[in-house]
Amino acid sequence: MARLLVLAVLALCLVSSTAQTWDDNTAVQKFTYLWGRITENTNSLPWPSKFAVGKLFLESMNYSMDHVADEISPDERVKYIHSVGVVAGCQWKMFPNNTYTGIFQTGSTNCLVRISHAAQPDLSYPSDPVKGNMIPGASFKLLRDKVHSANLVFMRALTAQDSWNPFKYLWSNHVSGRGLNFAQNILKKKFETASSWPSYVGVSDFARYHEDGTQVPDSEINYPFQLLFVPTKTVTNKFPDHSPSATAPDMKDQLVASIGAGTTVWDLYALSAPYAKPQKIGEIATTSAFTKTLYGDQNLFIKHQRFEEDLKLKPEWLGACPDMDSCDTCPNDVNCF
Repeated sequence: MARLLVLAVLALCLVSSTAQTWDDNTAVQKFTYLWGRITENTNSLPWPSKFAVGKLFLESMNYSMDHVADEISPDERVKYIHSVGVVAGCQWKMFPNNTYTGIFQTGSTNCLVRISHAAQPDLSYPSDPVKGNMIPGASFKLLRDKVHSANLVFMRALTAQDSWNPFKYLWSNHVSGRGLNFAQNILKKKFETASSWPSYVGVSDFARYHEDGTQVPDSEINYPFQLLFVPTKTVTNKFPDHSPSATAPDMKDQLVASIGAGTTVWDLYALSAPYAKPQKIGEIATTSAFTKTLYGDQNLFIKHQRFEEDLKLKPEWLGACPDMDSCDTCPNDVNCF
């Protein structure tokens, strides 16, 4: 009861009766509020039924790309994909010699990471993750002072992988749209109603503001073409490819049990341009353990930035990649290391 009272008081402080808005708060204030909400109920939301998932095709995909918020109510939006996951606090540790701006330069100490399955997995296939529909994905929310948060979604691929280990392969904010089955192609077409680059997520907003809210002008802004999230051996070795038991491991339970605070999860690499050699620009570590969370499944909102916004300031990239389908995507279509 006392904890709930503290959260209520904090919420009142954050959303005052004056003209102050949510984004007027500091990154620390925003993180404190969100983490309190995330940890107040550590139950997961039930997976939506197949019938409910079909409602996705009745919604506008523009909402995910245009709406600016850190939380939403189920009345505003329901997560029909990536519905159930776990959340941890995190830190982006950026190397000072990189040439990018904004968060890529300052890093972030007020960050949330959420890892989820794209759809409900079938754990009755312990030795066949492809049949079990093992499609892990993740997202970041990096909070900044006095401005909106930086958000990013990233995956290994849109198709199932051959291991129950979520860290077996590297992930990226660019994933290939090739080799999809019928249902996956239908979903891709749905996202194409909001973007011509449906599985490429932009990062220019990361470069627009520092963590303290300082804005970078167009004349100075610099950001990579693509990010690669390479799992460290520390986390890769914690998870099995297959299970000797009758059922496959539940990724949520494994993440909660296996990854604690202070774990470096990914080495962060960047491609400065299409087909450029990846350069390591930082590391991403947890600042807490992962937790199941009803709020994270139901209310935490991660905005998807259109890749078109990146191309607006760097149109020269279109010379090598005039459209998504003609661009060989690392690591799905081509090995860039």
